[in-house]
Amino acid sequence: MGIGLSATEYMARAIEDFGIGGSALTLGRQDVWFDEKQLGQVAGKMNWGAVGGNGIAFHDKKRASRARQLYDKGLAHRRGDPQYISDELLFCALGFQSLDSADVNDFEGATVIHDFNHPGLADAAGKQFDFIFDGGTTEHVFHVPNMMRNIFDALKVGGFVLHAAPSNNHVDHGFYQFSPTLFYDWYAANGWAIKRADFFKYAVSLDVPWEFTSYTPGSLDRISFGGLDAALYGIMFCAQKTRDSTWDRIPQQSFYLRNWPSQPADSRDRTAEAAPASLRARVSRAIKRLGGSRA
Repeated sequence: MGIGLSATEYMARAIEDFGIGGSALTLGRQDVWFDEKQLGQVAGKMNWGAVGGNGIAFHDKKRASRARQLYDKGLAHRRGDPQYISDELLFCALGFQSLDSADVNDFEGATVIHDFNHPGLADAAGKQFDFIFDGGTTEHVFHVPNMMRNIFDALKVGGFVLHAAPSNNHVDHGFYQFSPTLFYDWYAANGWAIKRADFFKYAVSLDVPWEFTSYTPGSLDRISFGGLDAALYGIMFCAQKTRDSTWDRIPQQSFYLRNWPSQPADSRDRTAEAAPASLRARVSRAIKRLGGSRA
């Protein structure tokens, strides 16, 4: 798991737009893939501060004090690779008062030990959090429904979750590559406030900025069958937990909800007859591109 400049700038703007702060939890310990100078560039864009002679000089006194404590304790840089800043310094720069990380073991120094395949993250942490960052962890967890339940349990009402998840061209990186509809449909079905959803294109090189496209259900239908190139694609998705939010409602895919005709629910399993014309056309186009034919 790791955080580059594009993800940091995205997170910073979400924090500013939605007033996110307080306590943060990362799902998996996050490696940060940039140095103090680059962090200073982000700080300058967001008007937090700039690079000083002894590290980052923050305008906010509390943020500056927390950063100085990290420098004094030798925690401002990544363990074993001091050319990069630490996750502690990054989340301090983002304005959080505290940072915890959760993982299945303490191999990378997680502060909360828990297997996300099972419920109980909030109990393992002993508290709830204002912000949870999933920086490429969910795809490595086999039991995704329990992962989502853990996020629900460990997040305060009014708190925010931000997913940075792989989509296309990540074969065998994890158990799964996700479509944006998974996050959008699950959070919508369970009564969360969806704050931001984006589909992005990126490269292995950390110097190439990410290209974001705002996502709503249906916006990617035109490319859903072979419409992408050989680049890497991912998802950024931010949602807020409300008093009405739940975790146990199983969503129907929004594509079908948009296309199903109005009819009794028990008749919707007649897939051949009830398949919408748009779905049949989409499949036909995909088969033609593959040079095949329908049996």
